[in-house]
Amino acid sequence: MKILATVFIVVFSCLHSFADQKWSQGVVVLTSGEVKVGLLQYHPKWNAVSFKKEEKELAVQTFPANKLSQFSFFDDHIEVWRRFYTYISNKRGFNQPVFYEVVIKGDFSLLRKEKPIEPMYQDGASSASSINERMIWEQVAGFDFFLSHNSNIVPLGSFKKYIKEEGLFEELDNFADIHRLSWRESYDIVMMINYLNCSSGSGGCQEDLELTRLASSN
Repeated sequence: MKILATVFIVVFSCLHSFADQKWSQGVVVLTSGEVKVGLLQYHPKWNAVSFKKEEKELAVQTFPANKLSQFSFFDDHIEVWRRFYTYISNKRGFNQPVFYEVVIKGDFSLLRKEKPIEPMYQDGASSASSINERMIWEQVAGFDFFLSHNSNIVPLGSFKKYIKEEGLFEELDNFADIHRLSWRESYDIVMMINYLNCSSGSGGCQEDLELTRLASSN
């Protein structure tokens, strides 16, 4: 129950600002395999992570997505560890490494990515002022959710179409009918993804779907 509730806290938590640039306890794993433990800031708009070993340290390293394989930090706003992995995205027509937050990890992984708010600028504002405003007012407007499967990253809105293409629709649709799940509800799609992981035995399986449903309604 506790694990299931945590999953839904992470998926459907209230939005909060990254603007205060608070340093959080965390871990980064470089593509070389090197592991660094210390304090970090995650910058979703810039797809980058800043890192330093301790609070008083002045030297700060900034890592773009192509330098990290994964990172995690403790979010004291929702009191959970948040995990991010680098995936290859082809959203703009070419392959590029991008950070995605992993909510459920398995053969069928549930990912999410922030949608930053673009600050509004006044005509004639100085570049220094604009940069300062960007740092102060950058916020998260919401999240886009994705399914990761077989190196494919699929928007959750295309989940049903993808499942049909993979030949899994009939089985999953029967499961949805039994549990009265909707293909349009995010909560229900999460339970379908959980079912796929349980069926495949790949890990990432959270048992007792009714408890998951109850946790999602709080």
